[in-house]
This record gives sequence, C-alpha cells and structure tokens, in this order.
Amino acid sequence: MSRLWRPHIPIMVRCQVAARQLGAAVFEQGIFREEKESASKFLARQLTALAAKLGCTVKDLHLDHDPPLAARPRFRRGLGRKTYYQPAANDPAHLFYRPHGPEFEGSHDVKTRIRGDHGQYSDLALIRREKRRQEKKKPARSDVVSGRGEVRHGKFTSRPLTSCARGAACHCKGDPERWRRRKSACGNWRTAKIGGGR
Repeated sequence: MSRLWRPHIPIMVRCQVAARQLGAAVFEQGIFREEKESASKFLARQLTALAAKLGCTVKDLHLDHDPPLAARPRFRRGLGRKTYYQPAANDPAHLFYRPHGPEFEGSHDVKTRIRGDHGQYSDLALIRREKRRQEKKKPARSDVVSGRGEVRHGKFTSRPLTSCARGAACHCKGDPERWRRRKSACGNWRTAKIGGGR
C-alpha cells in the first residue's frame, strides 16, 4: 500500500489553530502578533500559553487531524493528479494541538490507538472501517468488461480456450495447405480461415 500523502501545514495555519484553542486566553494574556515579530516567534509564544493551559510542555504538543486523513474522502484531479481531501487537509477547523503522552487528558496517542473523544472509535478503527467500506464498493471479479466490450457475469473459465477459438493464435495460421488439410479437424474453421489464409 502506498504511503498516504500528507501536505505540509503552513505556519500561519498553525497560528490560527493555536489561537482558536486558546480562545479567550488570547485577550486575557494579550497574545497578539507584534508589528515586526516573525510568524515562528509568534507561534512559539502561542504554543507556550497553550501548553500551560493543557498542563504539558511545548515538546509534548502534536498537531492532530480530526477526522484522520485516511478516513476522509479523497479524490485526485489535475494533470499532476494531486490528491485532495474533503474537508481539506490543512483546514484549521479540523486541526487540533494535543499533548502526545497517554498521561495527559485528550492525549493524541490515546485518540489514535485506543479511543476517540467522548467514547468514539479511535482513529485507527475509523480508518479500518473506511477501508472496508471502500472494498465493498469495488466490483466483483466476475463483473469485468471483456475484450469485446460486454460485461461478463459469473466465473471465469477454469481452463484456457482452445487455439481455434482464440483466432489469432490458431494452429492453422499462416500455411494455406495446412489449413486445407486441417479445416475438417479444426473445431472453428471460420476462425482458422480468418487467421490463416485465403
């Protein structure tokens, strides 16, 4: 299975996510971007305040996609066949900073592997359910389009077709004398004539 495409999350999107999670603390603590302050320094100040609010260190904070990318509907379009998610992978409304370790409340690790928020399925369980749902949508092996364009139902033949029924690989092909001798023995002499001769 190919690795899932995860687009880079821009720093300004990270700032929006942190500001949304801080909520009223932005105004209470005055966490606003100063005039000449870089985006990375502003994000560091936001994450310090958010870590204090969640009771962890800044290193413990991880960005979490909710719902997980593998469980989102995705489609490819354009000349480069770029992958798009629904909702978008970098939508700030569907990104959350969570502490990673299992000892923290709302842990990213627990949500990914054990259980989701409010007793929901974990992320891995949601991904497995989505895979099963997609496999059910795939057509059965017997309902494939044949070379002539018609849909075949039922099982494939258990043995290969005879050489004359294949036409192009007929044993009478190429030799008119042989065709005349063998046309009575050949099960499908019209195919043999087309393939081999006159």
